[in-house]
Amino acid sequence: MGMATPLSYNTLGPTFDATRGLPPGVGIALVAAVRAMTGVEPGARMIEPGVGTGRIATPFVAAGYEVWGIDISRPMLTACRAKLRATECTDDSWCLVQADVRALPFPPDTFDLALTASVLYLVSDWPRALAELRRVLRPGGSYVAITEASVSNAALSAFDAKWRELLGETRDQGASIPIPDTAMTRWFAARGATINEARVTNWRREHTIGETLATYAERVRPLYPSLSTTDFAAAMALLAAWAAGTFATDREPLVCDIALNLSHAKMPPTSA
Repeated sequence: MGMATPLSYNTLGPTFDATRGLPPGVGIALVAAVRAMTGVEPGARMIEPGVGTGRIATPFVAAGYEVWGIDISRPMLTACRAKLRATECTDDSWCLVQADVRALPFPPDTFDLALTASVLYLVSDWPRALAELRRVLRPGGSYVAITEASVSNAALSAFDAKWRELLGETRDQGASIPIPDTAMTRWFAARGATINEARVTNWRREHTIGETLATYAERVRPLYPSLSTTDFAAAMALLAAWAAGTFATDREPLVCDIALNLSHAKMPPTSA
């Protein structure tokens, strides 16, 4: 249904926020940055394909936007719905729809704002998805690509490289050719949109090797649905043995510095 990967996001809901959630305050900063960049005010209608567990959508709903979250995974939508209902947001301020981003079930000129974050690289025909977003955006509307640029320290880089080595080609991959961060807004620029960019904020994720190994299996197991339980356990045992032989202590820090960036495409004021 539009995904170019056998990786099933249906199994990721329980652990997704633990690995990809935004730190406290970042959601509020994101809303403020998008509002300043686009001029789209609360009360406007917004669409987010790949809404997932609602890590992006929730602060926009809280800020007063009318948010339509789209996802192909029903379990992800279930997790998002539970998160939104746990807030003070009213049900009439958001709507969740199971749909393919390449065939959005909305008429033209429906939304003022479209956001995407970590989703279009999973869509094989991503230009078609962008064409759908352009179709449902009103003239003068805004598309914002949210990207996270990360830099790992040497220990984390070695840890990740060893895990990839142990798994080899077993991991279920996403789209075979990743989409550059700028490709999406360039696509809109070629169709008359104006482009501007901004950095929202930075943060650091840091855990010791011991802390990471203690929770790693639970967090990453859903990423490998085709890997047998026996093979996954064997890979984890080899990773733990490698870490014990590589690092002097299990208190070795694994550090990742993350920058949250925005790339904005402003649609022409009239339809082409």
